[in-house]
Amino acid sequence: MRSFLHELFEIHVQALTYDNGRKKNVLYFHHKNILDEAKRQVIEKFIKIVVLGKFKIYLPVLLADYKQVWTAERTYTKEMFLTAISNCLKNKETYLTPPLTKKSRKKLQEICSEYSSIWKNSRDNVAGKQIKIKYKARK
Repeated sequence: MRSFLHELFEIHVQALTYDNGRKKNVLYFHHKNILDEAKRQVIEKFIKIVVLGKFKIYLPVLLADYKQVWTAERTYTKEMFLTAISNCLKNKETYLTPPLTKKSRKKLQEICSEYSSIWKNSRDNVAGKQIKIKYKARK
């Protein structure tokens, strides 16, 4: 399986574990680029079909790219958070951060708490949590 994924999708598989909370298997990998949701779903379906065809086992799989968290931790700065918030306020649009660690999310929550017209929400990603920053209209 590891060699198939590496040859077809250029994915380097690190580990396969089971998550009791989600009741699914989690495949930890890294890829040179960040995978979009469509490509991620294709890979998940491919794994399900191959395992079902080869071993006659249903294997629900989630993909977790920890390289996203690692790169976001090193490249995301306070200025980038402030730029995202100002763009959200100016353009009245929604902004979604890359998956972040708890330390970075805490920094962003502190920055967002200073603004009354910003609505923030955490989205659970398998690799880390993303923060959704949204403009909150005043009544």
